[in-house]
This record gives sequence, structure tokens and C-alpha cells, in this order.
Amino acid sequence: MRKLFFAALLPLLFEQLHAQQNNISLTFQMSLPAGDYKNTYPKTGTGLLCGFLHSFPSQPFTVSIGVEAGLLQLNAKNEKFTGVFRNESHEYIIAASNYIFTISPKLRVDLFTVGKNGHFFIEESLGTNIFFTYAGISHDDGYDILTNSTRVKYDSSAASSYWVLRAAAGIGLEMCLGKKTKTKLLLKCSYVYGGNAKYYSHPTIDQFQITLVPKESKTAMVLAELGFRFNLGSKKE
Repeated sequence: MRKLFFAALLPLLFEQLHAQQNNISLTFQMSLPAGDYKNTYPKTGTGLLCGFLHSFPSQPFTVSIGVEAGLLQLNAKNEKFTGVFRNESHEYIIAASNYIFTISPKLRVDLFTVGKNGHFFIEESLGTNIFFTYAGISHDDGYDILTNSTRVKYDSSAASSYWVLRAAAGIGLEMCLGKKTKTKLLLKCSYVYGGNAKYYSHPTIDQFQITLVPKESKTAMVLAELGFRFNLGSKKE
């Protein structure tokens, strides 16, 4: 009896494995701060988010697991000055930037279809946001014939990073771009809970002085995405 049970189960497992699909996505993302984060640092961030999903089509829902990595830029300040710095006279580039890097495993469940080419889904993720600040002073240092580019010498630089918990839940819509294409239009909106973080805000530059304002708060935000998902095919294909 046990042999008959496994004999009947194996074809189902084999078919399920062959139905697995892999997808990658690339979306433009925009973050809107919420709660304490909005009161402390009301700055909209923009950037890109790249994701990978491994799907297990089944009834009544398709379940997918994967990972995403992204970048949000919150501030970027760049100015040029000609003057003397550390006893050297050059045209200097003074720069200061704030970023948020995202690394997060995720789970997705397709809920129901919309017409013939679209469907709604929910998605949850749990990972980390890395608040990163960079400030530096540099100048051109001649021409490199090997790389066919201008050499850059960094006279001074500093960086700061802070890792916090990131938990997101969102709902999205996918629409196929044609019947035969493997590309889909992707729209998604998520609420992102962010742990308490120490970060810098509103960088300012005055000649060779870079000022960064230290802040600390919870880092919740609303995240909107618009982009494309590409089907890499299934094992059955």
C-alpha cells in the first residue's frame, strides 16, 4: 500500500518541480517618510530596486520566495572650489551624500487575476536598511593613458553607516505586456517598518567645510515602485 502511495505521489512532485519559475525585476522606487521619521527628516528618497523570485505555481495561489536589493538616495550635495587645501592649490570637488541600501529576503503570494493578463499579489519582506553617509574632498590628478580617463585624487573622505531592521508589507499589480512576451509591468505600494536608526541629514557645504546634522529616530516609510518583471522561464521549458 505504501509503495502504491509513493508511486501516485511522485508524478505530482515531478510536475510541481517542473512548473517552478524564476523571475527578476527592476523597479524605480520612491520613499515617503512616515511617523517619527517624517517629523525628523521629511526627505523623499528615490532610487532603484532589483529583485529575484522563485515561484511555485499551485492552486489556489502561486507562492514565491526570493530576495531584493536596492538603493535610495536622499541627499546629494556637490560643489567646486578653487583654492588651497592642505598647502596645495587645485580646483576641488567637495561632495556629501546620504543613501539607504536595502537587503531583504521576501515572500509573495498571487491572489487573483485581473482580466486575462494581470493579477494582484501581496508581498512581505524582512531584512535590513543600511543608512550610509559619505563626504569627501577630491581633485583631478592628471590623465591616465591606460584607462583613457582622468585620475582623481581623494584629499579627504569620511563615511558612516548604520544597520537597522526593515519589515515591509505591500500589495501590487502585474500586467503582461502582450500575449507572447515574458515581460510584465509591475506596480507596488508597501508600508515599511524601520527600526531606530542614527543617521545624518541635510548636508551643507561652505568652502572646504562639510556640515552633516546628526539625527536619530524610527525609520518607517511608504514605498512606491514602478518597473518591470522579466520571466526567466521554467524548468518545464
